[in-house]
Amino acid sequence: MKENDIVHVRAEVTPSVQNADATTSLFGRQAEVRPAVAVGLPPGFRDERIAGGSDLPIQFQLNTPTTLAFLPDGRLLVTEKGGKLRLVKNNLVQPTAVLDLTAKVSPVGDGGLISVAVDPAFATNSFIYLIYTNNNPREGHLSQFQMSGDTVNPSSETVLLTTIADHDTHMVDDIRFGPNNTLYASDGDSSPFDAATVYSTRSQQANQTVGKIYRMTLDGKGVSTNPFWTGNADDPASKVFALGLRNPFRFTVLPDGSVIVGDVGWNSWEEIDRISVSGGSHNYGWPCYEGGPNGSLVQSAFSNFPICKTLLTRGTSAVTAPSFAYDHTVGSSVIGGPVYDQNVFPAPYRGSYFFGDYTHNWIDYWPLDASGNFVGQPIRFATVANPVDIEMGPDGALYYVSITKGQVRRIAYGTTSSCAPGNYLANYYTNRTWSGTPTITRCDDTINNDWGTGGPFGTSPVDNFSVSWSGSQYFTKGINTLSSTSDDGMQVWVDGQLVIDNNGIHPATTKTATLTYTTGGFHDVLVKYYEATGQAVAKLSITSANKPPVPQISQPTDGSGFAANQVMTVTGSATDPEDGTLSGESLQWNVILHHCPPVTPGNTQICHTHPFDTFTGTIGSVTAPDTSGDWVWLEFELTAFDSSGANATTRVNVWPNFCPAGSYWAQYYKNRTWTGTPAIKRCDATIHNNWGTGGPFGTSPVDNFSIIWHSRQFFRQGTSTLTATSDDGMQVWVDGQLVIDNNGIHPATTKTATLTYPLAGYHDVLVQYFEATGNAVAQFSIVKQ
Repeated sequence: MKENDIVHVRAEVTPSVQNADATTSLFGRQAEVRPAVAVGLPPGFRDERIAGGSDLPIQFQLNTPTTLAFLPDGRLLVTEKGGKLRLVKNNLVQPTAVLDLTAKVSPVGDGGLISVAVDPAFATNSFIYLIYTNNNPREGHLSQFQMSGDTVNPSSETVLLTTIADHDTHMVDDIRFGPNNTLYASDGDSSPFDAATVYSTRSQQANQTVGKIYRMTLDGKGVSTNPFWTGNADDPASKVFALGLRNPFRFTVLPDGSVIVGDVGWNSWEEIDRISVSGGSHNYGWPCYEGGPNGSLVQSAFSNFPICKTLLTRGTSAVTAPSFAYDHTVGSSVIGGPVYDQNVFPAPYRGSYFFGDYTHNWIDYWPLDASGNFVGQPIRFATVANPVDIEMGPDGALYYVSITKGQVRRIAYGTTSSCAPGNYLANYYTNRTWSGTPTITRCDDTINNDWGTGGPFGTSPVDNFSVSWSGSQYFTKGINTLSSTSDDGMQVWVDGQLVIDNNGIHPATTKTATLTYTTGGFHDVLVKYYEATGQAVAKLSITSANKPPVPQISQPTDGSGFAANQVMTVTGSATDPEDGTLSGESLQWNVILHHCPPVTPGNTQICHTHPFDTFTGTIGSVTAPDTSGDWVWLEFELTAFDSSGANATTRVNVWPNFCPAGSYWAQYYKNRTWTGTPAIKRCDATIHNNWGTGGPFGTSPVDNFSIIWHSRQFFRQGTSTLTATSDDGMQVWVDGQLVIDNNGIHPATTKTATLTYPLAGYHDVLVQYFEATGNAVAQFSIVKQ
């Protein structure tokens, strides 16, 4: 995808922060540490897990899921980025993959197994379609496979389309079916995400298989009514339905064959594009144009490339402007979705186009009129966790893939009658006898409630209410402990047997029980709780006596460096108290690329991450990225799983060898917006500058310049004080979080912040500074107490 695309975020060592000059929390924006995402939905809707989740044993988990598709009988196919196609039956991921392409799929960067589609005639031909990045040779494949039962024979593959995949970003994207037995697919521009290069201009060339949406027959031939038809159905140009796209990651096809696509943008804009079947330009401008609230905007970084020079002389009428574009204060990785064409949702949502933003955790809807034209502006629908695929379900619900949760989830309207294993079906009553019709029925992920003197939902009474929870929960082999805390009464049954009786009116009281099983498996759990008056607490946990394994990364070491395109050896191991030394099959590696682009005007998204690679085993290799100057680093994450499903994770960070540890990679710009190509790039040992009325280097302007400093700095255990003095604006981020905001045009001003870490270690530091006019001062220091 792009620099703001699939973001795999996690908490590492969490510091506490005190900022004497600002009240903004260190965790005030999403970047390297993911805050808890509050699920916001309109009244009557619910957001519930369908499959996957890290709380389940590894065989029932989804590792970096990317998309989903329903089979006619209700079974669900889910792609994993690493190359496995998984099957979900009865809301449970089946332990054996439907198809395992890990040996031939390249998951590096934006590559991997990215999308699946089911043939409309599946009931008679059993065909499914996959789009993935092939490893050798490195290229994109859109392939047809045939399914039999719950498996797919790899030898049934027929490659229908081959695309360019010569960079680690913006490769194969999506697959859809259209009217008249047509097959649509999309791919990105296969270009560096952090630089303006000639590779991106291939999106403007109809015969280059990058930056396109394709429309083909079901056997991969071009359609004669396509806008770039050459007369030969096998020519790449004959298959092109639209060009000039950067990363059309997800799209939908309307009944007339037109397309609505979310095109993931560069540093400032995200686009929703409408592609008609006939009429208008089928050129959407990238990289010569992008975004804009009122029409296409010229991308100056590309304007001197010959193909853009030619296009720009024709004016904006030569391209189609986006139907809607939003800047990076709103979101920074658009995820196209479906048009809601069923009747389960209330009337205002029917016929609307749904789309999301991955990095900003939302889904919007946009009404369409009877002619399929957008009406008004998009409207916020839901707050969700990092969606990368949004689909219509056969039940009239909206399904989405949360890559960070490792789950398929469903947004449904009304009540429910079943929940996924690992969840609880919750019935909430406005009395304390569980009688009558529940006021609310929903799926709860956990039972972990302290309502104080309040109630469990908006219209709930604060006293005299009751709840019943029932669900299929996993118990490991050996001893499992159930712990119940309640104020007032709670009783717990497992497989119909009362195991905890915490009944009665009493303050918060904890009771436990132990259950021992000879094999791991799912068991039925029923919890009944009621609240009389006063405080209300209802909690239940299930823990295993099985101790988790201990993983260890031997190579690379934390804080070490890498060079561009360096092949790094990766080794690790794990021991388990019960199982001993674990085999390579029990070791799952995820490599994450952290990226911090410059903060351009209107772009508030700072650091984010890309899933960069994934594999299993005790040894592997990873080729480091080749960046053009944006600050990046790699995080190696090793998770070990034992035979009972317990797991543990360890991580190390590896940094680019731009500069020695402790010094700063500096980029100097001859403008005050950090845009274009830096005039100078160098290593600065410190940031301690008072240029007066001069400039930072010989040919530098004395006014209207800007600088970015990036570094990996070692913070000791305990508290460190950060001090920034600037004339004019300076901002400081640590691990992607704004900790000092000394922005604006002002005389020399000092601001400070303190960071406290429970453990010593390296952390990413970004300093951005601009000078307007007059005196120029830029100073920054870290004092480790």
